[in-house]
Amino acid sequence: MPSIISCPKCTYTSDRSYNVKRHLKFDHKVSGEDLEKFENLLTASKASKKHGGGAWQCQECRAQVTTKKGLESHMKRKHPKKPENPENISLFCPEIVKSPPRKKVQLERLPSDENIIAKILTVPPKPKVTEGLIECPFENCFSKFRTRFLMALHFCEYHEKDSELLHYAFGTEVEFETWLNQMNQDTCSSWKVRNTVQNGNILTKYYVCRHEGSYVSVAERRDPCESKKKTGSDYCTACLKTEKHEETGEIIVDAFFTHYGHSLEHGLRKLSKDELEYLTGLMRDGFSNVQIIKKCYQLGSTDRLSFTDHNDLNYLRSVHDLIEGKFHEEDLESVRLRVERAWEEDGIRMYTPPDSTGAVIRCSNEQCKQPVHYLCATGNCPSCSAPFEPHVPCESDFDSSEASEDEDPLSSDSESVTPLAGNIE
Repeated sequence: MPSIISCPKCTYTSDRSYNVKRHLKFDHKVSGEDLEKFENLLTASKASKKHGGGAWQCQECRAQVTTKKGLESHMKRKHPKKPENPENISLFCPEIVKSPPRKKVQLERLPSDENIIAKILTVPPKPKVTEGLIECPFENCFSKFRTRFLMALHFCEYHEKDSELLHYAFGTEVEFETWLNQMNQDTCSSWKVRNTVQNGNILTKYYVCRHEGSYVSVAERRDPCESKKKTGSDYCTACLKTEKHEETGEIIVDAFFTHYGHSLEHGLRKLSKDELEYLTGLMRDGFSNVQIIKKCYQLGSTDRLSFTDHNDLNYLRSVHDLIEGKFHEEDLESVRLRVERAWEEDGIRMYTPPDSTGAVIRCSNEQCKQPVHYLCATGNCPSCSAPFEPHVPCESDFDSSEASEDEDPLSSDSESVTPLAGNIE
């Protein structure tokens, strides 16, 4: 256990010798010689406490250490032996004179009246905490608790007597997720993991309400979105604890679904795994964002999916690489699949695929010539409103386009360009 070191001049104490020396230097203005005496006295006291004898002193630098082993380590590190000069070694000398080993001197034990070991006391054990830091969020209630479930129990007994703590055991994770998704929808709950503990084969997770706390955006160039954290400095009473036994797969749940300190809005709930799979399934079936939003809106205001917006769908499309309106890697094949399903929402009124000659439909206007493979309801070009006509691409179309790209419009040899309408002076 750590020790408490007392100042020899006052009642100041600390568990570190550095703090006591700093205190002596700045508060008592002691000299360097007095600090050295304090260090030697502290070393002698530690030696007396450790083995009942005095400290050991180096004969080279007069430094003091607590144990004999520490002195040997100090001499090897600070005062290593110098190597013998080969010139001083004689092969004819019958006896090799060796230098005597260096003495290890142990100082006398300090007298009892000078020993400061009585001032080096062990730190007493910390008292058991009976009052925690989790305060009850109810107005004019100043109760504090060590755990959230103790606070939830207090909330059931004194503030919300209709609420209750739930305890369940599930055999599989699928059963647990099905139950949790239904409870989240019924109570408008959403969770975030606060802590995870692995104890052998048992994995314990502690969840708190997702809307607990506060958040202040640091955005400067645009207005920040409304924060989903609503309780500020107070706690939300809702809490969830799961214990999963990895060997059997059993999940034991303790839960409290009564919220306090914020409004219950289904639009702020986090999308569950099943809800995400439902949305991505609609995207893979070819539904557009507008169609998905209309379909979800019909589910009702108590369903989280009815609050789905374009931001949610665009994020899912970017994560799963599901481009809107794209059924195939090739564009013509993707259009053909959309024509075959014949959905009125797609707005396709006429479709003519390219034949063996590569014929397509394009705008009849010579200045536009915009090619398309499916038309809008009017059957006219969206750029100039001219009707479309069949067209077979030929080499001249590609040669003219390549020539126009290679030609420098600013060169003096190029022909003058006639404006489409009017003259430019």
